[in-house]
Amino acid sequence: MCAMRLLLCALGVLLLGCPPAVIRFDYSTLPDPNKSTYRVQSGDRVNVRVLRNDANTGVYVVRPDGFISLALGGEIQARGLTTEELRRAVVDRLRKYIENADEMIYLSLEQMQGIRYSVIGEVTRPGFFETPRYPTVLEALANAGGPNNYAQSDAIYILREGQRIPFSYTQTIKDPSGNRNFYLMNGDVVVVP
Repeated sequence: MCAMRLLLCALGVLLLGCPPAVIRFDYSTLPDPNKSTYRVQSGDRVNVRVLRNDANTGVYVVRPDGFISLALGGEIQARGLTTEELRRAVVDRLRKYIENADEMIYLSLEQMQGIRYSVIGEVTRPGFFETPRYPTVLEALANAGGPNNYAQSDAIYILREGQRIPFSYTQTIKDPSGNRNFYLMNGDVVVVP
């Protein structure tokens, strides 16, 4: 039944010039990453400073599995934590070795990995992209050279942690008001059928 409906809709667009169906999605429910606290990700460089303890002081790169390795404290999960949550985890791990650990340990983000996303399908330059800030969907499509002549511009969607978010290129260009042109998150995949 769904396939028949799609066929009739496509036939109506071709024969009658009917506009494509309007996407109904509440984009206001999507988080704005620019308004939330940054969370550590793989590839970030974290500076851990332990006063009077050079063995554990240093810059640690968050590995692809999300962990950092302290000489004394061992493996600590870092990915997905805020810098304060990570500092708390380091303090908790080193508390048994360092007196007054809460006052002796400082942590800062030395260098952030860029925001990584993919654009696949009917675009000029599909691929993996990395930018220093969160891009909007239109910016991501522009980085990929835009939809090509075969693209179904009203059927684009974004895959985000098991969620499928619809996006209409045509609607967004015609009416940029509202929040249709939302920000991508790290790891998003933009699919252009």
